[in-house]
Amino acid sequence: MRVLIQRISQARVTVEEVEIGAIGPGMLILVCAMQGDTEAEADHLASKIVKLRIFKDDVGKMNRSLVEVGGSALIVSQITLAADTSRGKRPGFSAAAPPAEGNRLYTYFAERIAAVGIPVTTGRFGADMQVSLINDGPVTIWMERWMNQPVRDLATGLAAVAAVGGYVSVGQALNSNPVPRPDMILAVGKAAPAMARAACDHFPDCPTLIVTKDGHTDDLPDHVRLIEASHPVPDARSLVGGRALSEAVAAMPNDSHLLLLVSGGASSLAEDLLPDHTLDDLTALNKRLLAQGLDIGVMNIERRKISRIKGGGLLAGFDGARATTLAISDVKGDSLWVIGSGIGAAAEPTAFEHDARIIASNAHARATAAKAVATVLANEELLYGDTTELAPILGKRLRSMDRGVMIFGGEPTVILPDNPGQGGRNQALALELAREIQGRNDLTVLVAGTDGTDGPTDAAGGLVDGTTWTDAGTAALAAADSGRFLADRRALFTTGPTGTNAMDLMIAIRRW
Repeated sequence: MRVLIQRISQARVTVEEVEIGAIGPGMLILVCAMQGDTEAEADHLASKIVKLRIFKDDVGKMNRSLVEVGGSALIVSQITLAADTSRGKRPGFSAAAPPAEGNRLYTYFAERIAAVGIPVTTGRFGADMQVSLINDGPVTIWMERWMNQPVRDLATGLAAVAAVGGYVSVGQALNSNPVPRPDMILAVGKAAPAMARAACDHFPDCPTLIVTKDGHTDDLPDHVRLIEASHPVPDARSLVGGRALSEAVAAMPNDSHLLLLVSGGASSLAEDLLPDHTLDDLTALNKRLLAQGLDIGVMNIERRKISRIKGGGLLAGFDGARATTLAISDVKGDSLWVIGSGIGAAAEPTAFEHDARIIASNAHARATAAKAVATVLANEELLYGDTTELAPILGKRLRSMDRGVMIFGGEPTVILPDNPGQGGRNQALALELAREIQGRNDLTVLVAGTDGTDGPTDAAGGLVDGTTWTDAGTAALAAADSGRFLADRRALFTTGPTGTNAMDLMIAIRRW
């Protein structure tokens, strides 16, 4: 948790020109909860702040606390305290706690300040606020508290994945290897909005169609057509999205240029079925493939068998002059024929010029994460296979690792029972690893999807240590209910959509 304290003679906060809080002498406290924060961080900072001697005594020295001078506190949430300015011109805020958790900890922090008898006024979480103050001194103090330093390192490592995000990756690709202005931009997958936004910034007002997952939209230009659909199991909107892509490609004239932006998730999000196949067939197929815990390459071969647009089918309907495919890989080997079941691939030779590039991958994500930490002991792509088989292998390495960080990438699988509970493959692996490291006080492990979602949940994965596991975990794993168990143990890792999809990451830290 990060706070910025200012000793003030007066301060006020307004929302939409209406004053919602004002105080006289005391403290203005700006607060931001960070990834991994708990009540412990809030308790520590609140206890320290109310006793902090920054007010003048009778001889003018800073020797009195907020309690001793009878001052008030204006507490305002401020996510920009989490800003990461290490890359690019736009700060990133992915190290901040998710909004719901941030609001909860912000409210809890204010309650702890008030609990010692200090009059507290607050801002409005998430609102556009105007804060005015007179800084007395001036006195401004930055404070930060991480109860678990590895949590900070892990959160920083995953936040660095923003460097392979859709917006950054497309922008870099178009700047480093320019292409002619397209006549149409099509973007499909979980990272589609971020990728399309970069393309629209590069080619303003270009007609654009996006097909993506619910809740993954970004700040998009008004002219963009957006279709949201379901993932990992397709729904009727997936057919709408797939048909829209087919029609857009078929309508392009002979001399046209198509810019096709592809990312993981496209297999479920967009489909145009072959004759004699229905949505029920598609849904049943995907549920069966997911339950069997198959490799994504095997799954996508099966998906292509009933599709008009997968396996090169979409571009087979293109009669234009040039197609440029920019893809973020979420598959082993980074094959364009496997990413999104080959929705961005084209069978050679083509009647048009085809420029196809992989612009981000798990290797890029791991390299970026590695730069954010100090001692890297391993950086490998090996998270393949069933979680129950992976966990003992990884557990042995974790228990014997030296002090430092290990980074692994890939996409594990999980076999589901008939009526699975709540969770995803990363949450399942995190819980399996919690069992492997139980009792260790020097290990912390993060397992998470780079896209910010894990299976049909809002969490990215799990963040576990030697205290996470209990005997109830055995039943949770058997029922594929790892998400509920991790939530109860306050070990879920939630980021929200990240704007990329480069498979999964595991980051493990040994402290001593």
